[in-house]
Amino acid sequence: MGKRLTVKFLLGYLCFGIFCLLLITFVTSWMIGKGAERRLADHLYEEAYHLAGFCSDFDPGLNESAFLRREAEHAATFTDADVWIVRPDGEVVTDTSGRYEGGMIEGFDPAARGAGGATGSRGNYRISRFYGAYSEDVITVAAPITEARAVTGYVVMTTPAAEANAVSAQTMRAVGLTGLIIFLASFVFLLMLRVMVVRPLAKITRAAEEYAKGNLGYRIEDISKYDEMGSLASTLNYMSDELRDAEASQRKFVSNISHDFRSPLTSIKGYLEAMLDGTIPPEKHERYLNVVLDETDRLMNMAETTLNLQRIEAKGAMLDLTEFDVNETIRRTAATFGGVCVPRGIVLDMTFDDEQLFVIADEPKIEQVLHNLIDNAIKFTADETDIWVETYRKGGTAFISVKDAGCGISPEDQKKIWGRFYKGDSSRGAAKESTGLGLAICREIIHNHGQTIDVISTEGVGTEFIFTLKAAEQDYEDL
Repeated sequence: MGKRLTVKFLLGYLCFGIFCLLLITFVTSWMIGKGAERRLADHLYEEAYHLAGFCSDFDPGLNESAFLRREAEHAATFTDADVWIVRPDGEVVTDTSGRYEGGMIEGFDPAARGAGGATGSRGNYRISRFYGAYSEDVITVAAPITEARAVTGYVVMTTPAAEANAVSAQTMRAVGLTGLIIFLASFVFLLMLRVMVVRPLAKITRAAEEYAKGNLGYRIEDISKYDEMGSLASTLNYMSDELRDAEASQRKFVSNISHDFRSPLTSIKGYLEAMLDGTIPPEKHERYLNVVLDETDRLMNMAETTLNLQRIEAKGAMLDLTEFDVNETIRRTAATFGGVCVPRGIVLDMTFDDEQLFVIADEPKIEQVLHNLIDNAIKFTADETDIWVETYRKGGTAFISVKDAGCGISPEDQKKIWGRFYKGDSSRGAAKESTGLGLAICREIIHNHGQTIDVISTEGVGTEFIFTLKAAEQDYEDL
């Protein structure tokens, strides 16, 4: 389809180009030929007028033929034309061409338009065969010889019209050759344009069709990377890679969420079936119904957490930005973990550069980030150890750090922990109730604030999460 369209386009261009070339060649040559014809006639008429003036001064009666002959021959030599001196009745007094000298021109009337077998009249000159004296068209001009305001004769000059036609033909060749060169150059440019634009565009169109079919592995090759087409091709290749990664992430997401939802559902189904078929006696129903209730709560927690992440990731998620003391938010959040930390002997050590550190952020969402980070630190740290929460300020940025002395995260896992439902092996063993969404939620919340969150971890030593917030101007006044 694309090739047929290209062939049609090229054929159309060839036809149009040839038509324009011929049109320009003939029109230009015709105009230049007519201009040359008029210039030649004007030159002849000027010489004829001068010669007529000489005749009026020295021989107005046209009797001294030797004088007239000499002057006519001078004019003929100068203009390279035939010179005739003719009486009004058509009697030829002098003829440098030797055609009518001493004879008569029947029907001679230089004032009559189209006279003398003229093929055309052009104002002060005519194109004709001058009353049959010539076998081809000649340019004819006639200047009157006067005596006492009476016309006693005419000076007629003729020259072959082919001279003007020769100029026209020469011009036609020059214009035609120039037009042909321009046409060929433009055709070469068109072919280059096809190579540089049409062919890459066809490849890009093919790639778009493949992506629409779901073939995200299709690559656009052999396109220069140094122009807009190359940039577009690179962008589409990058887009296909990102879409393929997103598709892989989606499959992994579905797999992970299916795994996490299947486990509690299997437990609930198993306990209910056991109670219905009598495997679990009625006196133990209350105990296992509590287990079922716990599993149901875990399912609801995972569903709610997933919905929260979806809302946070939504483009243009709204933030309720306020100015608050993040140190006080940390104290309040840490207090909620007393029931978990005290039995295990874990101490939350809070270190603040200043008593207060005011930031501009969405306080409930930042409290959620702090809760997730402290909760993770408690899950993966040993009993009778410390967890450090620190805040400090550099310029207009507040830094918040949560650090533990737990098992740490491997370098490979550090690249994956921000993904949805990602949980390391230790997570599955130590904290079965984990959804694997906590860090993904933390990252989205911080990124929505236009800030950053990073992890520093060494296996067997511990892990530190550091995130930033915009510090409030109020603190500058306090410093």
